[in-house]
Amino acid sequence: MQKVQVKILGISEVKSSQDIYWLLLEEVLGERRVPILIGKMEAQSISASSQQVETPVPLTHQLFSKITSNFNIKLKDVLIVSKEEGLFLAQQTWQHGSHVFLIESRASDGIALAMACNTPIFMHTAIFDKLDEIRSEQTETEHETLGKLSEETLNKLLARSIEEENYEQASQIRDELERRKNTTQI
Repeated sequence: MQKVQVKILGISEVKSSQDIYWLLLEEVLGERRVPILIGKMEAQSISASSQQVETPVPLTHQLFSKITSNFNIKLKDVLIVSKEEGLFLAQQTWQHGSHVFLIESRASDGIALAMACNTPIFMHTAIFDKLDEIRSEQTETEHETLGKLSEETLNKLLARSIEEENYEQASQIRDELERRKNTTQI
């Protein structure tokens, strides 16, 4: 099983819900990214730990980190794995003396604990491979769809994409407009 170290790129609220957030993970030595849906409490804990915010009373993950530290139990690493499409789990490797043991949890809890314990986070490379495959299929479908739209519609979509800061979609529309321009010049 191959794994790659990841870092937290950002957390943002899902616009349709106040209790669900997007956590964006990125390869430490690469550019691939993976979004994971997480709950509000985990988002707060991850955010507080990543910004090194001291709360008056420790958040749950911070409290757990303090307890394990007091008993000389160390979180060695957290590995994010995919159980099924869209469901991410964390395999936590803990060490107490010479005894090493694994605990499985939701990915969001594993990441929050890793942040509270200042522990590296890894992701199974198969997750990146699967997302690359899905993105490739989506890109092919988007190119087919964009090819069927009028130039006027494409320009409107381009303006809206830029306004909404959806630069990936904007670049695809720009590429389609450029392709058409180059085709008509030949």
